[in-house]
Amino acid sequence: MVLGQISQINAQDLAIALPNNLTGYVSLTRISSSLTRTIKALLTDADEEDDDIEVPPLAEMFTVGQWLRTVVVENTAVTGSDKSQKKHIELSIEPELVNASIVPADILPQSILQVSVSSIEDHGIIVSLGLPILSGFIKNSSLGSYSIDKIKEGQVFLACVEQRPKNKVVQLTLNLIKSHKPTADVADIGSLLPGETVKCLLSEIRAAGAGGKILGMLDATIDQLHIGQASVSDNQNVKSLRNRKVDFRSLLALQLYSLLQILVVRHCLYYLILSIWT
Repeated sequence: MVLGQISQINAQDLAIALPNNLTGYVSLTRISSSLTRTIKALLTDADEEDDDIEVPPLAEMFTVGQWLRTVVVENTAVTGSDKSQKKHIELSIEPELVNASIVPADILPQSILQVSVSSIEDHGIIVSLGLPILSGFIKNSSLGSYSIDKIKEGQVFLACVEQRPKNKVVQLTLNLIKSHKPTADVADIGSLLPGETVKCLLSEIRAAGAGGKILGMLDATIDQLHIGQASVSDNQNVKSLRNRKVDFRSLLALQLYSLLQILVVRHCLYYLILSIWT
């Protein structure tokens, strides 16, 4: 799973800027289950000329610069058999995939969840968390820079938890400032997703980047690209942080079986790539 930023909005997909100068694409049917159902209903009723079904333009649902958690569905550089085929990274931002590893015990105030709009009500919006038991609600006063009149069903964004789940409903806000507080602990490491602020004890600083541990047990790296223009060995700011706990924003979370193909991991089940958070 990777934290990405929308770089371009097209008619049929979203271009997402990923770490290390990569770009991935989210197609219309990889956004949310609600939007996918609308598209399928539109195609089914195309011959009946039903004007009640409408798919809003992606430009009305997203903005360039918006941050989203993404799941890599396919990477043709790895799976493609045709070497002449253009390399393409297919992504999904569906909450059902993004939030699949989260356990309810880790849905705590100030944590971040990716949600999609299920319905628009008088006092706020009901959102899907992609979890079988829970749903979410965002009050009009918690919409931040969003206007209730501009919200569309199927729209996806990151939201910050305001209160622990009560009666199977999670109260959320689109004001992400509170999410700057580092995650202190998790009941399950699968709940530690890209976009969370974490404290990392820096223990290694090398020419290619820096490394350390989160929560005393998870290995993490900070790539040269996410540190700055100066090399790590010459970066006095980074060198001064050795053996200190520093706040970072997680960018990428990989499970061990995925990593075995590309790098060696020292006895860890989870691995995080971080970026210095200022």
